[in-house]
Amino acid sequence: MAVFLPVIMAVSWAVFRYPNDPKRNPVIPVSGKFRLVLEFVFFAVAIMALFDLGHPGRGADLAFVVLLHYGFSYDRVLALFREQPIKLKY
Repeated sequence: MAVFLPVIMAVSWAVFRYPNDPKRNPVIPVSGKFRLVLEFVFFAVAIMALFDLGHPGRGADLAFVVLLHYGFSYDRVLALFREQPIKLKY
């Protein structure tokens, strides 16, 4: 599990992409809502794993950073949810 789960997650992260993302063309295009669910599951698994391994402080820190990131990138989240093209800010 310690080897295969991270590999499966990393490959899934790279393969299942939103087609209107300006960074790369997707290998397997998915809807914006599916991509948000995928991201939620991956971060939730990472946070729960830290708690399960006896690192609740680090799990809480990761949860805070993830929430902060999605707070700052709320326009990306809304674009994914609405199935609109994502515009880069820079």
